[in-house]
Amino acid sequence: MTLPDIRIVQNLLIILCFGTLLKCTPAQTEAPVQKQALDLSHASRFGADYLKSGATEVKINAPWSNSDSTVVKTFNIDSGFTARAIVCLSITHINMLSELGLQDRIVGIPSYEDVFDDSLRNYFINKGVNEVGKGGDLNYELLINLQPDLIIESAVGNSMDVNQKLEALGLRVILFSAHTENHPLGRLEWIKYLSLFTKTENVAFTLFNQQADNYEKIKSQFNKRDSAPKFFVGYMWKDNWYVAGGNSYMAQFIKDAGGQYILKEDTNPGNIKLSHETVIELLQQCDIWLHPGSQMNTISQLAELNLPPEYLGGRLRIYNNNRRLSQYGKNDFWQSGFVHPEKVLEDLRHIVMKNDSLNYYVQIK
Repeated sequence: MTLPDIRIVQNLLIILCFGTLLKCTPAQTEAPVQKQALDLSHASRFGADYLKSGATEVKINAPWSNSDSTVVKTFNIDSGFTARAIVCLSITHINMLSELGLQDRIVGIPSYEDVFDDSLRNYFINKGVNEVGKGGDLNYELLINLQPDLIIESAVGNSMDVNQKLEALGLRVILFSAHTENHPLGRLEWIKYLSLFTKTENVAFTLFNQQADNYEKIKSQFNKRDSAPKFFVGYMWKDNWYVAGGNSYMAQFIKDAGGQYILKEDTNPGNIKLSHETVIELLQQCDIWLHPGSQMNTISQLAELNLPPEYLGGRLRIYNNNRRLSQYGKNDFWQSGFVHPEKVLEDLRHIVMKNDSLNYYVQIK
């Protein structure tokens, strides 16, 4: 038998055996019975029920950002299943699993360079964790050979195609949609979702409650008698402006920090596209501009955006979230900042109060 023939047989066996532990199938007909409440205080895009059989039924509502609200993805976790060899196809998954103390279960990551934290990157290198690629460069043959207990795939971009390919190969893959939540604590609460597949619910609940308490303490510092500065959040890309919607997680951050978001009446949860003229009008009304673009570090760079000169270096304070960049250009705002929203909120609170002590942000002067 040739090597290609052996691989075909291996793949068929994988597909036949797939599902004995983790089943990504339509929901079981058995009525859910609550054994332990899955307390979700902020996340709205997933939920879990415990079945009579001891299995756990997990549902994700509208897993992709552009999904119809009626689309539901269901994962049935058999009572004996615990993921001990995990492939993470996004750095967000790595950070959440590390928060749970599960970095030793990770056997595959996109690349070493993607990891901001030096100690974590060196840990993966020394352990020989596999670089599996991502998107169109995903190494499917390596994943088949690894045979991980679980592959975590973020529901973004072309991930629907990737997800279908992984499932067709009989690999156990789950979707991760924390980015679709419009509250910072809702995004963090997906740590509970991962804990269901790793049997670490108690750890996840403790971590979430601690960070949520810290978040609320910072939020409580806002005195409503204080004047609330107006914020604008957006950047230009290829002659188009992309601005955070009024129902986005950044709008929530600003509100909780004691600021006013200029588009607070808008109902969009993600970015919206605006004309250059509209942005000029909005900036004229604002005190603070956040996230002008990942490569924007100087006033001279901002001047190339054809904004009125008086907007730059004057009354309008401009901050970028790129203070913490690795040698490979990876931004820790999107890594540790994702799992520590209380630290991001602390930064925004300091910006409101004109305090220079910042973790993720730097003022462009």
